[in-house]
Amino acid sequence: MNKAKQIFLKEYADHKQKPLLVQLNGKEYVIPLAYLSENTDAKLAQENFIDDFFDSQQKDLSLYEKNKIEPKEIVWSDGQNKYTFFVPFVLKDKNLSDSEIVSAVFKKAERKYKKAASLARRLQKAYPDSKKTQGISASNVKSMRKQYRAYLWKKGKDKTKYGALLVGNFVLAGFKDGAHKVAELTPDKVKRMVKRYALVTLVGGASLAGSLHSIRSVSSLQKLPQVEVGQNAVSQEDDFEQALEEEAFSEAKNETPAENVVTDTLSAAEHNKQVFLDNINEIKTVLCFMENFASEAFLDGKGVPTIGYGCTYLIDENGKGDRDISPIKENMTMTKSEADVQKARYLTFRVLPQILRDIKCPLDKETLIATTSFMYVIGPEAFRKSSYLKALNQGIKGNKLARFMLGFAKDKGVIKRNLFAHYLINKTLKPVDFLDLRTEGCYNLDVEDCCYMKDSCVKRDKNGLGLFRKDDVAANIAKAKKPRSSVIGKCKLVREVLPAKVVQAVLKNAQKQQNINVAMLQHENLR
Repeated sequence: MNKAKQIFLKEYADHKQKPLLVQLNGKEYVIPLAYLSENTDAKLAQENFIDDFFDSQQKDLSLYEKNKIEPKEIVWSDGQNKYTFFVPFVLKDKNLSDSEIVSAVFKKAERKYKKAASLARRLQKAYPDSKKTQGISASNVKSMRKQYRAYLWKKGKDKTKYGALLVGNFVLAGFKDGAHKVAELTPDKVKRMVKRYALVTLVGGASLAGSLHSIRSVSSLQKLPQVEVGQNAVSQEDDFEQALEEEAFSEAKNETPAENVVTDTLSAAEHNKQVFLDNINEIKTVLCFMENFASEAFLDGKGVPTIGYGCTYLIDENGKGDRDISPIKENMTMTKSEADVQKARYLTFRVLPQILRDIKCPLDKETLIATTSFMYVIGPEAFRKSSYLKALNQGIKGNKLARFMLGFAKDKGVIKRNLFAHYLINKTLKPVDFLDLRTEGCYNLDVEDCCYMKDSCVKRDKNGLGLFRKDDVAANIAKAKKPRSSVIGKCKLVREVLPAKVVQAVLKNAQKQQNINVAMLQHENLR
């Protein structure tokens, strides 16, 4: 029995469940328990597994579509299952037989399967008390790799040791002595090991399978838009339909950043609480962009007395306060520091408890901040009943999750605010970027800049979901920086109306993240 099967069988044994198996191209694979945990239906779990096993086809189809080339199909049978393949884009001009292409595709998919198993095992060793199960998609593999690197980062006392740990780990199969002597490695030795490992990779890793994108079985292709030979897959006359097609092919960008990874022993609520508290200044920054700052009480668009960063009543140090017992009164004034305290209390005593109560899955930093903004603008009751929350708890991520924000489309101001929450979820904007936007800058946009419209309403697909525009991102961000005046006067940049300590904290966290990203990129380039 190979090691990958052993690792995934152990997951079933640890959870005292009967393993789910599948035959692909004459080989037996253990379907990781994660797929059965997500869907108790065995057939659906198998289909999702096969979908992930051949998950590179989507990227290939996207390349064909972008280059306006009709993909070539291959029909293949292993005696038990029948597959419909699309020739990987990089092989479209190669003179290879169907069997050669299919063989290479399965080797590529199996390599990813084994890599997922290996990383799952490393995380099991890193967090022995964890019962978390892992998938085998490309995004799962990347996420596990980041989690393991975050573990090594925390384990290492400095970056030199961290680099040595990574190199020792990656060359473990060929240079075991080096991995066992991590503590003794000097920077020069690390550099020599990296060069040696890179050379081995280039010499020993160059193969046909190494350059392929894997492709899917016919059972999983039902989830993809159909590409009909001899016809245009996308109507050029309908921007909305074209955008939907592009979204179907777009690669997910919602992996958890390394600094957000916490030990697997934490529950979803504990994880989200930690991410919330670690990024409370980033949350304040995004909300400041939406709300602005008022040093004197004024009536908002609904006639509600408001002050500070959107404060409609005062909260004391014990979390008590509402519009009846501590309302905002006429002629009341508030400094930025006082407003910051009120914002912190509102987030801690009003928003955080709802996050812990209603959200059942762990969120990355950007999704949590965007969700907080969405919750803030529509209110607690509406959020609790929203299709967005339901989608969030179903594990829907990225742009598909953001589209559920367009369910609240009657108020055009809400659409404009949620566009920037959408930018956060998709990592088009980072929290630090909001410092250089104009407060209330989202209201400089027209609703047509934000999403696809039909007459005066949000245009929706067959599932009732609207779609945010992606073709006007740069223009929309530029508009959000333009001068603007509101009922409280001229709007300044967000960094100008936040307390200096908040701005400094956001900049410091952004620099920390950038340093981690650079370190990760350097090690990616060495592999």
